[in-house]
Amino acid sequence: MNAEQEWTDMLFPPLIFRDIDGKLHTFLAPCSQTRINGGRREYRVREETVGEFFDRAW
Repeated sequence: MNAEQEWTDMLFPPLIFRDIDGKLHTFLAPCSQTRINGGRREYRVREETVGEFFDRAW
């Protein structure tokens, strides 16, 4: 695997998503990983972290 494509731990990367009404939400997700793939930064967030965010947001 190319070193550029290896996952590395990253604390609090931004998780940005659009809800059903089109409103943008930003969430700083702990315990995540990031990598650069083809010049683009990708994030991988633990599923339970996203669930905790939705529990707090709604």
